[in-house]
Amino acid sequence: MQAAWQAAGQSSELKSNLFFLGAVLTGNEEEDNARLMAQAGPGTAVIFHNFADEMGAMGGQAMPEGPLSNLIAAYLEQRDKYQPEDAKYLQNHRGHLMFVRPEETHITPELVRATSMSGTRAELVERLQEVKRQGYNQVTIQVVHGHESAVEEWHDVFSAV
Repeated sequence: MQAAWQAAGQSSELKSNLFFLGAVLTGNEEEDNARLMAQAGPGTAVIFHNFADEMGAMGGQAMPEGPLSNLIAAYLEQRDKYQPEDAKYLQNHRGHLMFVRPEETHITPELVRATSMSGTRAELVERLQEVKRQGYNQVTIQVVHGHESAVEEWHDVFSAV
């Protein structure tokens, strides 16, 4: 994007901000799975909320191929049950960026880790250093309500970048 910005004749620096949800993991699987679902899972859920809005409106047409296609298809089946019929988006977006709903059983700790900025302190420092090398000059972590203490853990990560 930086190269395209400059190629378009822009002389000022392009500001870029990476917004994400994530979790700083401890290495304790049980604790980490809970952190993943509570702190980063709501961001993963949004992926499906967006697919459901787009594909649900198209009757599931243009289903993407790839590793998530079965999960998206299953989520669309769940979405088809939402009420009211003419406003399924209301249920689809309940808890949006706040929590993973009980029926969103396709969202697992493994999927959340793969689709969020989550990892151990050392892993996150390395990932954020790469984000910086890629040209981002700001990052924004959304801390989920009820998990405000994560700010201290993220501070520890950011101070090492």
